[in-house]
Amino acid sequence: PSDRLVLARDVNFAALSPEELDADEQRVFDAVNGRRSVREVVGEVVMSTFETCKILYRLMRARLVAPVAA
Repeated sequence: PSDRLVLARDVNFAALSPEELDADEQRVFDAVNGRRSVREVVGEVVMSTFETCKILYRLMRARLVAPVAA
């Protein structure tokens, strides 16, 4: 919805475990800390905005990350 959205790790209800991630997915997952916005995560990892957002979407679908309640 927005590049200002803040995401946090949420492995309690995950559809897969962090050990099943490839290197790029792991790098994006590691950048998510519950305080960084999507924009900040993109800036933290050395990948294109599109690729990073695509991975964030997959992590959200796998329930490894979730939006932080405002």
